[in-house]
Amino acid sequence: MISVFAGSLPAEDEEDAIRYFLSRLEAEDLRLRFGGARPPREPAALRHRLGLSDPRSTVLLSLDAAGAIAGMASLALASANMAETAVIVRSDLKHRGVGTALMRCLVRQARVSGLTRLMAMVLYENFSARRLVRRLDFRQIGPLDMDLQFQLDLAKPPAGLHALEPMN
Repeated sequence: MISVFAGSLPAEDEEDAIRYFLSRLEAEDLRLRFGGARPPREPAALRHRLGLSDPRSTVLLSLDAAGAIAGMASLALASANMAETAVIVRSDLKHRGVGTALMRCLVRQARVSGLTRLMAMVLYENFSARRLVRRLDFRQIGPLDMDLQFQLDLAKPPAGLHALEPMN
């Protein structure tokens, strides 16, 4: 069973839990998520890179049945009405819906928070992330260096929801 929650792990467990999570990520997954850069080794820099120490960021964690981090997603405010999203899932748990569940929760959180737009920067070769954001109705708005830029307009109702028609 995988669960998703917003919040943080107990401070004494956080660093070990994140290090374990990162140790379960293959080099290619790290490259695709961090744009080729390796995650920093210093705890403070690592927390910053993952959005854990930024008061403008919301981080969602997905935990496996043993309580270990299965995936992590962040919603980082870029302006008063727009945030950038990012997600990474443990390599041994990819393609099981963890990333989709995390991103759906992020979209709901963004709507509740009153944001009007979400952005996602995805490396061109990250086909899994491209499929994920498209499945969630993000649309590509352009390339930016080695990334593709996607946007989700939160002012529009989610796909599949239609206005109720008045009954006669």
